[in-house]
Amino acid sequence: MNPIPDETIEAFAREVLRLRSEYEFGTFWLGTRVAGPVTPEEAIAIKSEVNRRVGQRVERMAPELTASLERAEIRIELTYPAGGARVQRLRPLLIYGRYRKLSREIPQSKWPCRLCHGAGCDSCGGTGKRFQRSVEELVAAPILAICRGFGTKMHSVGREDVDARMLGRGRPFVLELAMPRVRTFDLAPIQEALNRTLAGEVEVEQLRFADRDLLECMLRLSPDKSYRAMVECYVPVARKAVERLGTLRDLVLRQETPRRVLHRRPNLVRRRTVRAIAVQISDASPMIRRFELTARVESGTYIKELISGDEGRTHPSISAILRAPCECAELDVLEVHCDPLTEP
Repeated sequence: MNPIPDETIEAFAREVLRLRSEYEFGTFWLGTRVAGPVTPEEAIAIKSEVNRRVGQRVERMAPELTASLERAEIRIELTYPAGGARVQRLRPLLIYGRYRKLSREIPQSKWPCRLCHGAGCDSCGGTGKRFQRSVEELVAAPILAICRGFGTKMHSVGREDVDARMLGRGRPFVLELAMPRVRTFDLAPIQEALNRTLAGEVEVEQLRFADRDLLECMLRLSPDKSYRAMVECYVPVARKAVERLGTLRDLVLRQETPRRVLHRRPNLVRRRTVRAIAVQISDASPMIRRFELTARVESGTYIKELISGDEGRTHPSISAILRAPCECAELDVLEVHCDPLTEP
Protein backbone atom coordinates (compact mmCIF):
# COMPACT_ATOMS: atom_id res chain seq x y z
CA MET A 1 0.00 0.00 0.00
CA ASN A 2 1.33 3.43 -0.97
CA PRO A 3 1.56 6.05 1.80
CA ILE A 4 -1.45 8.35 1.94
CA PRO A 5 -0.44 11.87 0.79
CA ASP A 6 -0.18 14.62 3.39
CA GLU A 7 -2.58 16.73 1.33
CA THR A 8 -5.30 14.07 1.75
CA ILE A 9 -4.78 13.96 5.52
CA GLU A 10 -4.89 17.77 5.66
CA ALA A 11 -8.13 17.86 3.68
CA PHE A 12 -9.74 15.31 6.00
CA ALA A 13 -8.65 17.29 9.07
CA ARG A 14 -10.19 20.47 7.68
CA GLU A 15 -13.43 18.60 7.00
CA VAL A 16 -13.51 17.49 10.64
CA LEU A 17 -12.90 21.03 11.88
CA ARG A 18 -15.62 22.40 9.60
CA LEU A 19 -18.16 20.31 11.51
CA ARG A 20 -17.60 22.59 14.50
CA SER A 21 -19.70 25.23 12.75
CA GLU A 22 -22.70 22.91 13.24
CA TYR A 23 -21.79 20.84 16.31
CA GLU A 24 -20.16 21.75 19.60
CA PHE A 25 -17.64 19.15 20.73
CA GLY A 26 -14.37 18.93 22.61
CA THR A 27 -13.71 15.19 22.21
CA PHE A 28 -14.02 13.18 19.01
CA TRP A 29 -13.33 9.80 17.46
CA LEU A 30 -12.79 8.90 13.83
CA GLY A 31 -13.76 6.00 11.64
CA THR A 32 -12.99 5.55 7.96
CA ARG A 33 -15.05 3.94 5.21
CA VAL A 34 -12.88 2.69 2.37
CA ALA A 35 -14.36 2.49 -1.14
CA GLY A 36 -12.71 1.03 -4.22
CA PRO A 37 -10.97 -2.14 -5.34
CA VAL A 38 -8.88 -2.97 -2.27
CA THR A 39 -8.36 -6.19 -0.39
CA PRO A 40 -9.68 -6.57 3.18
CA GLU A 41 -6.13 -6.36 4.47
CA GLU A 42 -5.47 -3.14 2.52
CA ALA A 43 -8.74 -1.65 3.78
CA ILE A 44 -7.74 -2.31 7.40
CA ALA A 45 -4.34 -0.71 6.84
CA ILE A 46 -5.90 2.36 5.16
CA LYS A 47 -8.44 2.83 7.94
CA SER A 48 -5.76 2.59 10.60
CA GLU A 49 -3.47 5.10 8.92
CA VAL A 50 -6.22 7.61 8.07
CA ASN A 51 -7.75 7.51 11.55
CA ARG A 52 -4.37 7.90 13.25
CA ARG A 53 -2.92 10.62 11.07
CA VAL A 54 -6.10 12.67 10.73
CA GLY A 55 -6.69 12.50 14.50
CA GLN A 56 -3.16 13.71 15.16
CA ARG A 57 -3.50 16.48 12.58
CA VAL A 58 -6.80 17.69 14.08
CA GLU A 59 -5.26 17.84 17.56
CA ARG A 60 -2.32 19.89 16.21
CA MET A 61 -4.60 22.28 14.31
CA ALA A 62 -7.03 22.65 17.26
CA PRO A 63 -5.26 21.86 20.57
CA GLU A 64 -8.55 22.26 22.46
CA LEU A 65 -9.84 19.09 20.78
CA THR A 66 -8.96 15.61 22.01
CA ALA A 67 -9.32 12.25 20.29
CA SER A 68 -10.88 9.83 22.82
CA LEU A 69 -12.78 6.64 22.10
CA GLU A 70 -14.39 6.36 25.56
CA ARG A 71 -15.26 10.05 26.01
CA ALA A 72 -16.05 11.00 22.41
CA GLU A 73 -18.84 13.56 22.16
CA ILE A 74 -18.96 13.05 18.40
CA ARG A 75 -18.03 10.14 16.14
CA ILE A 76 -17.12 11.10 12.62
CA GLU A 77 -16.90 8.89 9.55
CA LEU A 78 -14.39 9.78 6.83
CA THR A 79 -14.74 8.46 3.26
CA TYR A 80 -11.56 7.37 1.49
CA PRO A 81 -10.46 8.14 -1.18
CA ALA A 82 -13.40 10.34 -2.23
CA GLY A 83 -13.07 12.62 0.80
CA GLY A 84 -15.72 14.06 3.08
CA ALA A 85 -16.65 13.73 6.75
CA ARG A 86 -20.08 13.02 8.21
CA VAL A 87 -21.43 12.76 11.74
CA GLN A 88 -21.93 9.12 12.61
CA ARG A 89 -23.09 9.57 16.20
CA LEU A 90 -23.42 12.27 18.85
CA ARG A 91 -23.13 11.42 22.50
CA PRO A 92 -26.41 12.29 24.28
CA LEU A 93 -26.49 15.25 26.62
CA LEU A 94 -27.41 14.28 30.20
CA ILE A 95 -28.98 16.67 32.69
CA TYR A 96 -29.66 15.75 36.32
CA GLY A 97 -32.27 17.29 38.57
CA ARG A 98 -35.21 16.67 40.89
CA TYR A 99 -38.81 17.37 39.99
CA ARG A 100 -41.94 17.91 42.01
CA LYS A 101 -45.25 17.13 40.31
CA LEU A 102 -48.05 19.16 41.85
CA SER A 103 -50.74 18.13 39.38
CA ARG A 104 -52.79 14.93 39.43
CA GLU A 105 -53.34 15.10 35.68
CA ILE A 106 -49.81 14.93 34.25
CA PRO A 107 -47.79 11.72 33.80
CA GLN A 108 -44.07 11.64 34.39
CA SER A 109 -43.09 10.51 30.88
CA LYS A 110 -44.51 10.53 27.38
CA TRP A 111 -47.45 8.11 27.21
CA PRO A 112 -48.34 6.68 23.78
CA CYS A 113 -51.98 6.12 22.89
CA ARG A 114 -53.03 2.58 23.77
CA LEU A 115 -54.93 2.13 20.50
CA CYS A 116 -52.46 3.42 17.91
CA HIS A 117 -49.21 3.12 19.92
CA GLY A 118 -48.07 6.57 18.84
CA ALA A 119 -49.11 6.48 15.19
CA GLY A 120 -52.08 8.82 15.64
CA CYS A 121 -55.76 7.92 15.54
CA ASP A 122 -59.23 9.39 16.15
CA SER A 123 -59.13 8.37 19.81
CA CYS A 124 -56.05 10.52 20.55
CA GLY A 125 -56.90 13.28 18.08
CA GLY A 126 -54.03 12.28 15.82
CA THR A 127 -51.38 13.13 18.44
CA GLY A 128 -50.36 9.53 19.17
CA LYS A 129 -50.42 10.35 22.89
CA ARG A 130 -52.79 9.36 25.68
CA PHE A 131 -51.80 12.46 27.67
CA GLN A 132 -50.88 15.59 25.76
CA ARG A 133 -48.40 16.83 28.38
CA SER A 134 -45.87 15.14 30.66
CA VAL A 135 -43.19 16.19 33.11
CA GLU A 136 -40.58 14.95 30.64
CA GLU A 137 -41.89 17.03 27.75
CA LEU A 138 -42.49 20.16 29.82
CA VAL A 139 -38.99 20.13 31.31
CA ALA A 140 -37.29 19.11 28.06
CA ALA A 141 -38.91 21.69 25.76
CA PRO A 142 -36.73 24.74 26.57
CA ILE A 143 -33.58 22.62 26.85
CA LEU A 144 -34.17 21.01 23.46
CA ALA A 145 -34.64 24.45 21.93
CA ILE A 146 -31.22 25.55 23.22
CA CYS A 147 -29.18 22.40 22.59
CA ARG A 148 -30.98 21.80 19.26
CA GLY A 149 -31.37 18.14 20.09
CA PHE A 150 -33.74 15.57 18.71
CA GLY A 151 -35.76 13.47 21.14
CA THR A 152 -35.57 12.86 24.88
CA LYS A 153 -35.79 10.10 27.44
CA MET A 154 -36.37 10.61 31.14
CA HIS A 155 -34.62 8.26 33.57
CA SER A 156 -35.73 8.49 37.18
CA VAL A 157 -35.64 6.77 40.56
CA GLY A 158 -39.05 5.14 40.17
CA ARG A 159 -42.22 6.88 39.05
CA GLU A 160 -45.56 7.88 40.48
CA ASP A 161 -49.04 7.29 39.09
CA VAL A 162 -50.56 10.04 36.96
CA ASP A 163 -53.05 10.92 39.72
CA ALA A 164 -50.37 11.00 42.45
CA ARG A 165 -48.40 14.10 43.34
CA MET A 166 -44.63 14.06 43.87
CA LEU A 167 -43.82 16.39 46.75
CA GLY A 168 -40.99 16.84 49.28
CA ARG A 169 -37.50 17.17 47.81
CA GLY A 170 -38.77 15.84 44.50
CA ARG A 171 -37.84 12.76 42.48
CA PRO A 172 -34.28 12.46 41.13
CA PHE A 173 -34.08 12.20 37.34
CA VAL A 174 -31.66 12.38 34.46
CA LEU A 175 -32.97 13.82 31.21
CA GLU A 176 -31.24 12.30 28.17
CA LEU A 177 -31.28 14.53 25.07
CA ALA A 178 -30.38 12.88 21.78
CA MET A 179 -28.29 14.45 18.99
CA PRO A 180 -27.39 17.73 20.75
CA ARG A 181 -25.67 20.31 18.59
CA VAL A 182 -24.96 22.64 21.54
CA ARG A 183 -23.51 21.30 24.81
CA THR A 184 -22.51 24.34 26.85
CA PHE A 185 -25.14 26.69 28.28
CA ASP A 186 -26.39 27.98 31.62
CA LEU A 187 -29.04 25.83 33.30
CA ALA A 188 -29.89 28.34 36.06
CA PRO A 189 -32.12 30.61 33.93
CA ILE A 190 -33.80 27.55 32.41
CA GLN A 191 -34.64 26.24 35.88
CA GLU A 192 -35.96 29.65 36.90
CA ALA A 193 -38.08 29.97 33.75
CA LEU A 194 -39.50 26.45 34.15
CA ASN A 195 -40.55 27.09 37.74
CA ARG A 196 -42.16 30.37 36.72
CA THR A 197 -44.08 29.11 33.69
CA LEU A 198 -45.10 25.75 35.21
CA ALA A 199 -46.04 27.13 38.63
CA GLY A 200 -48.67 24.97 40.31
CA GLU A 201 -47.94 21.99 38.06
CA VAL A 202 -44.24 21.12 38.00
CA GLU A 203 -41.18 22.39 39.87
CA VAL A 204 -37.54 21.49 39.21
CA GLU A 205 -34.36 22.04 41.19
CA GLN A 206 -30.68 21.07 41.23
CA LEU A 207 -30.44 21.11 37.42
CA ARG A 208 -26.87 20.32 36.41
CA PHE A 209 -25.02 18.53 33.64
CA ALA A 210 -24.50 14.84 34.35
CA ASP A 211 -22.33 12.04 33.04
CA ARG A 212 -22.90 8.35 32.39
CA ASP A 213 -21.49 7.41 35.80
CA LEU A 214 -24.13 9.48 37.62
CA LEU A 215 -26.89 8.02 35.44
CA GLU A 216 -25.76 4.45 36.09
CA CYS A 217 -25.45 5.15 39.81
CA MET A 218 -28.98 6.55 39.90
CA LEU A 219 -30.44 3.60 38.00
CA ARG A 220 -28.90 1.17 40.48
CA LEU A 221 -30.72 2.76 43.41
CA SER A 222 -33.79 1.14 44.97
CA PRO A 223 -34.51 3.46 47.89
CA ASP A 224 -37.42 3.44 50.30
CA LYS A 225 -40.30 5.80 49.53
CA SER A 226 -42.61 7.64 51.90
CA TYR A 227 -46.25 8.20 50.95
CA ARG A 228 -49.30 10.00 52.24
CA ALA A 229 -52.68 8.53 51.31
CA MET A 230 -56.23 9.58 52.05
CA VAL A 231 -58.08 6.37 52.87
CA GLU A 232 -61.82 6.01 52.30
CA CYS A 233 -63.65 3.21 54.12
CA TYR A 234 -66.83 1.88 52.51
CA VAL A 235 -68.23 1.06 55.94
CA PRO A 236 -67.54 2.74 59.30
CA VAL A 237 -64.52 1.37 61.17
CA ALA A 238 -63.87 1.60 64.92
CA ARG A 239 -61.51 4.44 65.74
CA LYS A 240 -59.31 2.22 67.91
CA ALA A 241 -58.82 -0.22 65.02
CA VAL A 242 -57.62 2.61 62.79
CA GLU A 243 -55.32 3.95 65.49
CA ARG A 244 -53.74 0.50 65.91
CA LEU A 245 -52.45 0.74 62.34
CA GLY A 246 -49.88 3.18 63.71
CA THR A 247 -48.26 0.39 65.71
CA LEU A 248 -47.40 -1.68 62.64
CA ARG A 249 -43.69 -2.05 61.88
CA ASP A 250 -41.83 -4.10 59.24
CA LEU A 251 -45.03 -5.57 57.82
CA VAL A 252 -44.14 -8.01 55.02
CA LEU A 253 -46.55 -7.99 52.06
CA ARG A 254 -47.17 -10.55 49.36
CA GLN A 255 -48.09 -8.51 46.29
CA GLU A 256 -49.12 -9.86 42.92
CA THR A 257 -48.94 -7.47 40.00
CA PRO A 258 -51.99 -5.22 40.37
CA ARG A 259 -54.88 -5.83 38.01
CA ARG A 260 -54.70 -2.21 36.83
CA VAL A 261 -51.23 -2.72 35.31
CA LEU A 262 -51.46 -6.35 34.17
CA HIS A 263 -51.95 -5.19 30.58
CA ARG A 264 -48.37 -3.83 30.54
CA ARG A 265 -46.47 -5.75 33.23
CA PRO A 266 -45.89 -9.47 33.83
CA ASN A 267 -47.89 -11.18 36.54
CA LEU A 268 -45.33 -11.66 39.31
CA VAL A 269 -45.46 -12.16 43.06
CA ARG A 270 -43.32 -9.70 45.02
CA ARG A 271 -42.52 -9.53 48.71
CA ARG A 272 -42.28 -5.99 49.97
CA THR A 273 -41.85 -4.54 53.46
CA VAL A 274 -43.81 -1.68 55.00
CA ARG A 275 -41.28 -0.13 57.38
CA ALA A 276 -43.67 2.02 59.40
CA ILE A 277 -47.19 3.45 59.32
CA ALA A 278 -48.75 6.50 60.94
CA VAL A 279 -52.39 7.61 60.89
CA GLN A 280 -54.08 10.92 61.39
CA ILE A 281 -57.81 11.14 62.04
CA SER A 282 -59.60 14.48 61.74
CA ASP A 283 -63.02 13.09 62.72
CA ALA A 284 -63.75 12.94 66.46
CA SER A 285 -66.35 10.23 65.98
CA PRO A 286 -65.76 6.72 67.44
CA MET A 287 -66.56 5.27 63.99
CA ILE A 288 -64.33 6.38 61.13
CA ARG A 289 -65.01 6.60 57.38
CA ARG A 290 -61.94 8.58 56.29
CA PHE A 291 -58.38 8.99 57.59
CA GLU A 292 -54.89 9.97 56.49
CA LEU A 293 -52.21 7.31 56.33
CA THR A 294 -48.48 7.90 55.92
CA ALA A 295 -46.09 5.03 55.34
CA ARG A 296 -42.45 4.40 54.61
CA VAL A 297 -42.14 1.36 52.37
CA GLU A 298 -39.62 -0.67 50.45
CA SER A 299 -39.02 0.30 46.85
CA GLY A 300 -41.54 -1.26 44.48
CA THR A 301 -44.45 -1.40 46.94
CA TYR A 302 -47.86 -0.72 45.40
CA ILE A 303 -49.53 1.68 47.85
CA LYS A 304 -53.03 1.70 46.39
CA GLU A 305 -53.12 -2.08 46.62
CA LEU A 306 -51.65 -2.00 50.14
CA ILE A 307 -54.82 -0.13 51.04
CA SER A 308 -57.45 -1.93 48.94
CA GLY A 309 -55.97 -5.46 48.88
CA ASP A 310 -56.75 -5.66 45.14
CA GLU A 311 -59.22 -8.52 45.69
CA GLY A 312 -56.67 -10.51 47.67
CA ARG A 313 -53.73 -9.98 45.31
CA THR A 314 -52.01 -7.97 48.07
CA HIS A 315 -51.93 -9.54 51.53
CA PRO A 316 -52.07 -8.36 54.21
CA SER A 317 -53.71 -5.05 53.35
CA ILE A 318 -55.28 -2.17 55.23
CA SER A 319 -58.68 -3.47 54.15
CA ALA A 320 -57.90 -6.95 55.51
CA ILE A 321 -56.49 -5.63 58.79
CA LEU A 322 -59.50 -3.37 59.37
CA ARG A 323 -61.90 -6.03 58.04
CA ALA A 324 -63.56 -3.37 55.94
CA PRO A 325 -63.22 -2.52 52.24
CA CYS A 326 -61.07 0.57 51.77
CA GLU A 327 -59.62 2.49 48.85
CA CYS A 328 -57.00 5.16 48.26
CA ALA A 329 -58.82 8.39 47.45
CA GLU A 330 -55.68 10.53 47.05
CA LEU A 331 -51.98 9.69 47.01
CA ASP A 332 -48.85 11.81 47.42
CA VAL A 333 -45.20 10.76 47.35
CA LEU A 334 -43.56 12.60 50.23
CA GLU A 335 -39.97 11.45 49.88
CA VAL A 336 -37.64 9.35 47.76
CA HIS A 337 -35.02 8.40 50.33
CA CYS A 338 -31.80 8.84 48.36
CA ASP A 339 -29.41 11.42 47.00
CA PRO A 340 -27.66 10.23 43.81
CA LEU A 341 -25.22 13.14 44.01
CA THR A 342 -23.70 11.78 47.21
CA GLU A 343 -24.00 8.04 46.55
CA PRO A 344 -20.66 6.17 46.25
